[in-house]
Amino acid sequence: MSGFSWMCFSSVLKAKILPLAIVLLLILTGAYAGEVEGEASAIDGDSLNMQIRIFGIDTPEAGQICKDAQAREYACGQVASDALTRLVRDKIISCEVKTRDRYGRPVAICYADDVDLGGVLVDQGLAVAFRRYSDKYVAHEERARAAKRGLWAGTFELPWEYRERRRKQSEAQRVLPKGCPPEPDLLPAECVIKGNVSGSGRIYHIPGSRDYDKVVINRAKGERYFCSEEEARACGWRKPGG
Repeated sequence: MSGFSWMCFSSVLKAKILPLAIVLLLILTGAYAGEVEGEASAIDGDSLNMQIRIFGIDTPEAGQICKDAQAREYACGQVASDALTRLVRDKIISCEVKTRDRYGRPVAICYADDVDLGGVLVDQGLAVAFRRYSDKYVAHEERARAAKRGLWAGTFELPWEYRERRRKQSEAQRVLPKGCPPEPDLLPAECVIKGNVSGSGRIYHIPGSRDYDKVVINRAKGERYFCSEEEARACGWRKPGG
């Protein structure tokens, strides 16, 4: 970077160098305190390929399933990602870096043609205010909730709760037998066998059995549904009294 003046750097930005290259230059020059500008595309609902996460919002994860007003399941994470893709397409994105996340990525308030990307996503109900880190978009969320827009039209799991549940499921999966398939997010209708975890060990209950209706699945404990008794046994569960 020796001999690479700020004036030269600014001209490179104006020439719309690839966003990743912009970020690498900023890392090398320690210039993350100001703005990052360039063309961008969406990685998911709240991240850009400029290696930037949008400040103050959280969107459903890729693969996360929500329910609409008619209780129909849909890929809400993909909907958020598609919306961000449309917002940034063919535009120059300007981001004001506020902080970094635990992975070292800059977290920034980003604009496309002076439109606040985080504000639009939350206002449309495609993202929620990340209150743990900022209250900047709380009013936007309250408007979206009152109008039942996007996520608020139906039911959904808050993104951070979804990630925590998946993390616990992953930890539970690691201690199960090698041939045990993970429980899918979108359960087929026939997967109704309940895998309970209690002081008696891992017990599975089929519909119509004595304790079936009493069992409430708690995935934080490693409990889950199975599609067949064979699958339950392969994962280390047994019948009551077995």
